[in-house]
Amino acid sequence: MSKKEFLKGKCNQLLFGWECPVGWHKFAHVVELFIMDAFVDMFITLCIVINTAFMAFEQDGMDLQMETTLQYGNYVSCTLLVLVVVMILIICQTLPKLLFITRHLLYSLMYTLKAAGSADWGPWGAHL
Repeated sequence: MSKKEFLKGKCNQLLFGWECPVGWHKFAHVVELFIMDAFVDMFITLCIVINTAFMAFEQDGMDLQMETTLQYGNYVSCTLLVLVVVMILIICQTLPKLLFITRHLLYSLMYTLKAAGSADWGPWGAHL
């Protein structure tokens, strides 16, 4: 066995070779049914579009009411997207290959991490 094959086998074992309790598999299956639903996928897309619109409306010289509205809208949409990422990670903990097979899950994960990282979380983000 070559060094490359050995390393590939160890990486596959590390990433895809763990066992979860039966209860966790049932819970992850319920979450998977929820996330893979077409309406939930449409809702995720809608959240991404709304979050992009909130980021696009930000500009210098905004009045206080507009700034507050955009800030709360950004909080809500980022929070919803973070919840979606948590659900995606719950699914991918039992089926890690699913993240790379279904590209929209990977896109949602990347976009949400970017949006949550760039959001101004106010007093909650002081410790991040």
